[in-house]
Amino acid sequence: MKSWLELEERFREIKEPLKYLRLDIQWGSAGEHWSITGMPHSHESSQFELLAGVCGRLLEECFDHKSPLGKLLLSEPNTKIRWYKALKELSRSTETMLPAYELDEAGNRTGTIYCGSIGRVVDVSANLCLLMHAEHPIQDRRNFFSKLYADYGKEIVIGSIIAVITAIIGFFFG
Repeated sequence: MKSWLELEERFREIKEPLKYLRLDIQWGSAGEHWSITGMPHSHESSQFELLAGVCGRLLEECFDHKSPLGKLLLSEPNTKIRWYKALKELSRSTETMLPAYELDEAGNRTGTIYCGSIGRVVDVSANLCLLMHAEHPIQDRRNFFSKLYADYGKEIVIGSIIAVITAIIGFFFG
C-alpha cells in the first residue's frame, strides 16, 4: 500500500464493526500512554492496529525531521504510536478532559497529567488519510533508475530479451 487513499478505503471497510473503538491518551508528568479501548479485542481491531502501523511508517515519506510536526511524529520509533500521535495532533478530534495533578505527601502539586480521547477512531483515521492525501502526499524518494524499473521493469527486460534474440537471428540468418 503506497497510497493514503488505499489506506482510507481499508479503514472504511472496518469502521462499522469497530464503531465504538476509541483511542485513550494520557500525557504529562506521568509520561505518555496510548490505549485502544471501548470494544473487545477482535480480528478487526487487530487489523486496525496493523493499519495504524502502516500509516505510521508512511508518515516517514511525508514529513522530514526539520519541521516541528516532523520532529514530533518521526521521533517516535513505534509506528503504531506514531500514527496515534498524528491522530492527536492533526485530526482535531481529541476530546480533552480536566487535568489531574500529582501530589507529594504534603499535598503540593508535583506534576500535571492530561487525558484525552478520540472516539470513532477508525473513522477519524480514514478522514486523516484523506487529509494526508490532500496536504501531505507521499513523496516518492526513489532515484530515477529505481522509478524506471518499478514502472517499466518488466517491459524493459522483455524488450531487451527480444532485441537480443532478434540480433542473434539476424547474425545467423541475415
